[in-house]
Amino acid sequence: MISSDDYQLFFINFDRLMVLILVYGNLKKILVSIYGLCSVVVGVYIMSYLFLVTIGPVQPFIKSARRTRDLFVGSMLLSELSKAVALALIDPETHLIFPAPISENQLQPDTKLSVANKIIAIIGHEPQEMAKRARTALFERLYSIRNQVFDSLPAIDRPLADHQIETLLDFAWVATPFDEHNYAKTRSRLETLLSARKNTRYFVPFIHTTTSSKNPRYKSSIDGQLECVIPEKYYDRSKPAQLRARDLYQLYKAGPGEQLSGVDLVKRHAKFPGLPVILSTSHIATLPFLKRLNSITDSNSRDKLKNAWSDYIEKIDEQTPLTEKIKGAKHTILGDRDGALLFDERLLIDFTREQYTKAHQCLETFWKEVKEATHSSLRPGPYYAIIHADGDNMGQLINHMAEKGFAQHQELSQRLDAFAQGVGDIVTAYEGVPVYSGGDDVLAFVPLHTALPCAHALAVDFAQKMVFKESDVPRPTLSVGIAIVHHLSLLQDSLDAARDAETCAKNHPQKNALAITVRKRSGEPVTTVGSWSTIYPWLKVLIEHFQQQHIPQGAAYELREVYQSLFLPGETMSTDLMHVLQYEAYRILKRKIMLNQQMSKEAKAATLKDIVDRLRIELSPQTGPIILEETDIASLINELLVVQPIVEAVNMAYGQEEGKK
Repeated sequence: MISSDDYQLFFINFDRLMVLILVYGNLKKILVSIYGLCSVVVGVYIMSYLFLVTIGPVQPFIKSARRTRDLFVGSMLLSELSKAVALALIDPETHLIFPAPISENQLQPDTKLSVANKIIAIIGHEPQEMAKRARTALFERLYSIRNQVFDSLPAIDRPLADHQIETLLDFAWVATPFDEHNYAKTRSRLETLLSARKNTRYFVPFIHTTTSSKNPRYKSSIDGQLECVIPEKYYDRSKPAQLRARDLYQLYKAGPGEQLSGVDLVKRHAKFPGLPVILSTSHIATLPFLKRLNSITDSNSRDKLKNAWSDYIEKIDEQTPLTEKIKGAKHTILGDRDGALLFDERLLIDFTREQYTKAHQCLETFWKEVKEATHSSLRPGPYYAIIHADGDNMGQLINHMAEKGFAQHQELSQRLDAFAQGVGDIVTAYEGVPVYSGGDDVLAFVPLHTALPCAHALAVDFAQKMVFKESDVPRPTLSVGIAIVHHLSLLQDSLDAARDAETCAKNHPQKNALAITVRKRSGEPVTTVGSWSTIYPWLKVLIEHFQQQHIPQGAAYELREVYQSLFLPGETMSTDLMHVLQYEAYRILKRKIMLNQQMSKEAKAATLKDIVDRLRIELSPQTGPIILEETDIASLINELLVVQPIVEAVNMAYGQEEGKK
């Protein structure tokens, strides 16, 4: 669109041209005026803009989840909507920067590419036109997913559910004239505009959705804000609880008494071809145990286990139709059933007391067969791991690449896309489930026995993908937080723990760090953090020592008791007190190592050397232990405590004897 300033500039140059031709006849000046005239016309019709679109909210939307399916579908839904926006922008005059797919086909629905909620492009059309195109594509994709779900559900409050979806997303865009000679400055101006746009609040009209003041709608059980759209008759307490639970689950995939909004129903029912196998947190916690069962080679023992499990499942199916099957899963013993059925506490949640008693008897028979087959009283551990990772110094890298031009920005985008697409393969290889991988941001659920090597593999792959030809390009790294949490803990609380661990890693002085936090259902959380180059090898050493039973588990608790008796939180520890703690830690660990009758002299010497090195102590034949430098005893205690649940899972998965190899 030509502005009044464009017209004014055009006619100024046109008048100058006429005067020069008619009066002066100066050829040089005539050519200059023609160039000025043409530059205005060309500039008006082919002016390009740097264009940015954001879709939100991201974290609140993904985080609102009670089941792993809520989390996975929420993440995938946002990626699908972002892909629809990016695809709508593509034409001969558009250059996508973030994302920067190799081909247009990668942006088609249900492809593997994961796209973040921020799309940047150079456009050759009016920004208003492109924004309208992007917004239309966004809501067309959203409504197609919504209709697929709502059309298949009976008797929901459709107007209210539609309104909840229509007001779900925040769509914002900004644009600024593109200066190809100063891309960095243009991009900086664009980010400033986006910040101003996000700080400009606007509000949609309030829609009163309460049926009556005496009979208000239930709020969503997931986010506590939106209203439930499931008819109230399904919550009628005059009906037997078992019938209510059956109807809610079979019709809406809602738990007993669980109220769901329209947004919640989309998360529960949306179908994406690229959606991974969705595992419950309980099933992920059982994976080390299930791996151990798979290693049973005696055919007679396996047959007995299968029969005992079949009897148990038959009893379960008699009591309730609510147990889900895992699509595509074929475990040797469990088949396609969720590992949650191995936990008594899950039965207590989903069953009445009478149902629980009948099912529990069959489960006890199964445990007897497990004991005979493995010669040990094995039970699945209740903990699993959440990995949350994020790139370090990405802002510095993005600014540096911007200084080089938008082509380098596209290269960075493609490298981030390549890393994000490879996350799924890495996590799956370690028996985990990827939840989200957009650029340098990763969220995944993994079993405890593979959590540490999986996190390290992600960090290594990121570093390799971020190597550029230019020597002056900053080398970004990946900081990772691992939260070890209980399978019955609220999912939102567990996600908060993972984000806290990731923040702890990124706040490490050198970044490029790993932080692990253990949040048990009782007691204070325990966290350890360090750079990848130091903490990862040391944790591997500790795991090996615990596997070999060189260090007893009680050592960490004895050290902690001594530490807490000498040092009060909030106080500054003196150098002398630190040395006392170092000597005492050395004495305790040495005594426990030397009293171990199962260890050889060589193993004792090797283990003691590792401990001495970690304590910053030197052993002198003449004077005994000498303090080389101060060390943080609290960190050593936390490292010992953090490693223990990991070791238990490793031993569970591979067997105690294999763990000693």
